[in-house]
Amino acid sequence: MKYFLVAFLLIQLLSCSKKAEPLAQAVTNPTSALSVLPRPNKEVEEKSADDFVTKEERQNYDGYDIFKQRKSVIENETKIEVTTVLLKKNSKIVATYSGKVHPYTTTDFGLFPFLGNDLKQLIVSTTEPRGGEQWIAELSPTYRKIFNTKEWRVGREGADLKFVDINNDGVYEIIALDVWFLIFDNLSMSESPMVSVIFKYNPTAKKFVPANHLFSSYALKGIQEEVEKFSTVNKDQYLGSKVYLLLKFLYAGKEKEGWEFFESSYQAKDKTKVKNTIKNILKNSRTYQYIRAHSDSEASPVGIRRH
Repeated sequence: MKYFLVAFLLIQLLSCSKKAEPLAQAVTNPTSALSVLPRPNKEVEEKSADDFVTKEERQNYDGYDIFKQRKSVIENETKIEVTTVLLKKNSKIVATYSGKVHPYTTTDFGLFPFLGNDLKQLIVSTTEPRGGEQWIAELSPTYRKIFNTKEWRVGREGADLKFVDINNDGVYEIIALDVWFLIFDNLSMSESPMVSVIFKYNPTAKKFVPANHLFSSYALKGIQEEVEKFSTVNKDQYLGSKVYLLLKFLYAGKEKEGWEFFESSYQAKDKTKVKNTIKNILKNSRTYQYIRAHSDSEASPVGIRRH
């Protein structure tokens, strides 16, 4: 009986030590335990402006009265209902938001803490067929517009505007389509090279500003595979796709890489004309100009001076 008890205790001790082994590994090597957990997918966390607007006609927040005002107007002998979002405080109109007079224009608003604190900001979105305008405004400590798509000539419909916290700091970045190259060189809309511009909130400027160069890894995600696709295709074709990749490089502050890719991948007879057209558009693009002025890349091949 004595030997039986000793044997039983030994078996129990061995069993406990084996069960404790994985826990010991997790403590001494925490990264191995984390590696088996599902990693957050940024694509899943991505939201659009439509995700933040409310179906309510009126809301009160932090002393503000936010509401929709509707009226009918006659445009080309057609009666159209126009919706305007009004922002009031102390019975005074602080701001008004409305879109184009069009039978399919919609105007919506919502509240959300885009800046990662307890205070909410106002978002207003007007959407029309293949177009629209979006605003974000701070309400506290005072009213201030901190983002507007038309200021930068980006964005279209509310569903096109994306919000994602790229660097996990609690503050959302805004991703909008750049429309400076819409119908470029008479390309169709589907072929037009419209890159995504990342906007980051700048606490000094107190607004969202272009920041592809600060998130170059995110902005250029998968670009190597895209570039390699053109190593074996006709160098006279796919102008829209090649300009698109060039712009992705340029907007990420990678001037040298971008122009080297374009020079080698596009060899059509109109190459000089195309390059001049690209350069002229870039000289007027506020998004590119801002990134160019704040990027640490080499001097621009398009002759745009850094500020």
